[in-house]
Amino acid sequence: MSTEKIEELFDQAYDMAHTPAKVALLEEAARLADSQHDEYWSFAARMEIVEAGAFGGMHDKALVAFSWCLAAYDKQPEEYDEESIMWRYKWILDHMPAYPQVSKSQIVGMQDDMTLRLLQLDCSPRPAEYFRWSNLMRMGELKQAEESHARWQELPDDWLSDCTACEAEKTAELMIRLGRDEKAMEAAEPIVQRKIGCAEIPHRTYCTILRPLMRMGKLEEASVFEAKGYRMIARNPEFLGSIAEQFIFLARTRSFRKGLPRMEKHLPWAISTTDIDARMHFYDGCALLLEALVAHSGNEQRKLRLPKELPCYREEEPYHLPELAAWFRSEAEGYAEQFNDRNGNDYCTQWMQENRELAEIDSA
Repeated sequence: MSTEKIEELFDQAYDMAHTPAKVALLEEAARLADSQHDEYWSFAARMEIVEAGAFGGMHDKALVAFSWCLAAYDKQPEEYDEESIMWRYKWILDHMPAYPQVSKSQIVGMQDDMTLRLLQLDCSPRPAEYFRWSNLMRMGELKQAEESHARWQELPDDWLSDCTACEAEKTAELMIRLGRDEKAMEAAEPIVQRKIGCAEIPHRTYCTILRPLMRMGKLEEASVFEAKGYRMIARNPEFLGSIAEQFIFLARTRSFRKGLPRMEKHLPWAISTTDIDARMHFYDGCALLLEALVAHSGNEQRKLRLPKELPCYREEEPYHLPELAAWFRSEAEGYAEQFNDRNGNDYCTQWMQENRELAEIDSA
């Protein structure tokens, strides 16, 4: 068998968005290349899977493919491009905490491995420290994250550092989690003013800053960013977690005419994603919307267009909203327990309790 079929699969995948269909084509290309013992195409296909998976919400696919590529690179580093490998290493590190089955020791181990590789390449360890504090932040180790952030600020930039916009966005997120809303808005200001940006910024930022704006009572300002943000993220499953942040604001403002259609539209993403962190937050947002709706309207029955893949799907009859909200709440809390077990704290539970308070929903 020649490489003609492999090249044909690459051509089909080339102009496609980062979707499961694209990854399926690339996986078939990798399978064919493996069967021919063609290391060039086996490597090339998996490198493309890493990119499509990282930016299309299929991070588990990206992680498996990257592990293969990293092993191949370590065996014959002279055969492969170290810059491409190290950039993909960053994407992988950024998403590892989204899987509760990935242990803290595995995450720390990969961060340490990246630090060592950067030093061996005579590069600044700044990128590895960046993901160290980002991952500590997401796992609820806020004091350690703040200390790592301080160390990161002292390290020099080089070609592997994230762009200024991404660094500002993540710094704003850390300040939010530390409860320093003014500092968060200060970090986000260059993004909000459109002085800096990239492929995913200000998309994420317009959703990220909803939380501090709500906490400061600036709902009208938050409404402007919510509308801008949704237009930028509505078609990309990679932003599922950002849509979940918007659900908190929509529940708070009782904007059900926006929130419920979005819930219906994006639930297929939440069901199919392998990003457990994003699914947890999305389900939590769905529960908040439904709980707010019942509290606001008093109505407990409503027809909804939910995907058949949802375990609590019903064919014709209207949904009992408190029951549906309880299903989403139970799912979200189940995931939170998994993350709490992995992280060794109750940070996810605390975060969801704050979401409830922000949405101004009385605790049961």
